[in-house]
Amino acid sequence: MIEYYYLDPSRNITLLVTSSVLTSDRARIASELMVLEPTAEQVGFVSGNRLDMAGGEFCGNATLSAAALCCRERGIDEGSVKMSVSGTRDDVNVFVRKIADNRYEGRVEMPSPLGIRRIDGKLTSVDFEGISHIIIEGNMDKNEAEELAKRFCNELDADAVGVMLLDEKEGRLTPLVYVPAADTMCWESSCASGTTAAGVYLADKYAREITAEFIQPGGVLKVTAAPHKKPAFTGTVIIGDLKKADI
Repeated sequence: MIEYYYLDPSRNITLLVTSSVLTSDRARIASELMVLEPTAEQVGFVSGNRLDMAGGEFCGNATLSAAALCCRERGIDEGSVKMSVSGTRDDVNVFVRKIADNRYEGRVEMPSPLGIRRIDGKLTSVDFEGISHIIIEGNMDKNEAEELAKRFCNELDADAVGVMLLDEKEGRLTPLVYVPAADTMCWESSCASGTTAAGVYLADKYAREITAEFIQPGGVLKVTAAPHKKPAFTGTVIIGDLKKADI
């Protein structure tokens, strides 16, 4: 019997498993849970302040969700939580504030990017320890974007690859994330690490600090980024009920 929470960070539906699970079983359990919960876009496994994503990648929205869950379980309405998260060696600081029943706002101090590089001669990749995001200004055919994500996952030697379609003028971001270990290719409702990558990209492009809000299919995320500084994003999460599954 597996126990898990259903969480909604800007419609990037996240399932957080609280039962003790063998590392070797995570991918299978995640796959079966996503069949049970067809609206879910990702699965993580939490134990106290530790979060492991099903594919071993890093995920900002799941980090925010796990931190909010920690605060609720400890009866904390406002405060900082230090999270240990897969895909990054550094602890991640999250400031969480309760804004309504089961609804929390959080500011996540994201890991510093490993670097920004040009790929294929015309594309830009913002690389984090657990995920690399390819920033594309403008639109791209969905099949082409998915093929791009698969191809560069190997070429960039990344645990996961995002393709972020950025409309800077309209402040819109359409996120695609591919995680080979979990065998998931998902056009996400929102993506926190992709939002952060877009902010880092713009801060590098204009060589100054950037604060921006990006409208995504599931909601709005805010990012602050500056050259040579740790970026941060702000978002909200709704904590659903604890559920059980016989898998």
